[in-house]
Amino acid sequence: MLRRALLVVLALAGCAGGAPTTDARPSQQDAPRQADSAGAPAPQQPGAGDTAAGDTLAVRLGRTAELTGSGLRVSFQRLVGDSRCPINAMCVTAGDAVVSVRIERGGQVAEATLHTNGQMGPSRIELAGLEVQLFGLTPAAVAGQPRPPADSLEALFLIRSK
Repeated sequence: MLRRALLVVLALAGCAGGAPTTDARPSQQDAPRQADSAGAPAPQQPGAGDTAAGDTLAVRLGRTAELTGSGLRVSFQRLVGDSRCPINAMCVTAGDAVVSVRIERGGQVAEATLHTNGQMGPSRIELAGLEVQLFGLTPAAVAGQPRPPADSLEALFLIRSK
């Protein structure tokens, strides 16, 4: 019995062991809608261009989005891997989603492979005075159901001034 209780505690600790993620998306009335390069709506941006407190940016797979007023463009080039725990499952580890991105600002360009779980690899990159951090990938997998199709994936980034 003690062995089973210890196993449950370890499993729960493993699911919570990933990098903390916070969806800092503001309410719908904070700022005007933005669009990515394919015309899909981007998330709301608090104080567009004022990245000191942090803005969020959602980018669909294969598309580019721009943070209004900052000159920052983020491209979600490809999904490298996704071992995240399904949302309705109990997992021993939190898993990790890995994406390939390209960021551009002020004539500078950088490409990187970023992780949702900062314990598995880098989750952020700096360019031209801004830090771009991958903090999520949606939609999440659901145990017992097929993985969401690749064209529905959206990488979530937190953008902050450095």
